[in-house]
Amino acid sequence: MEYRKCGHTFILRLDPGDEIISSLTALAENENIRTAQIQGLGASNHAKIALYDLEKKEFHRKTLDVPMEIASLNGNISRKDGKPYLHVHIGLATPDLSLFGGHLVECVISVTAEIFVDVLDCETGRRFDEKTGINIFHFE
Repeated sequence: MEYRKCGHTFILRLDPGDEIISSLTALAENENIRTAQIQGLGASNHAKIALYDLEKKEFHRKTLDVPMEIASLNGNISRKDGKPYLHVHIGLATPDLSLFGGHLVECVISVTAEIFVDVLDCETGRRFDEKTGINIFHFE
């Protein structure tokens, strides 16, 4: 991963073998990012995505190991217990142009990824919500 800061935005380039979630987490730790928006695109050959089942309060997971275009990558960075907390969704187009999407668990870059992280001048935390079973925004 290489990146540059332009104003309040970090512009990242991920290279083959880089993983999106770990790269964004490292950026948030290294640059002390408290709250930010994420958007990007690129190409991958391995991804794990998930869909949350509210009734069962669990994620259904799917692994994709084919060449894919990252048609859409968006999400946010906040903090939970003082550490970076990423909530990222992804849309992946497979060779037959089927589109798979959901919560991003893991995504390894095959060619490149171009990601913008727009840092906001505030802090947003997370807290566990009993009703939904997930960590939701918490405004102190």
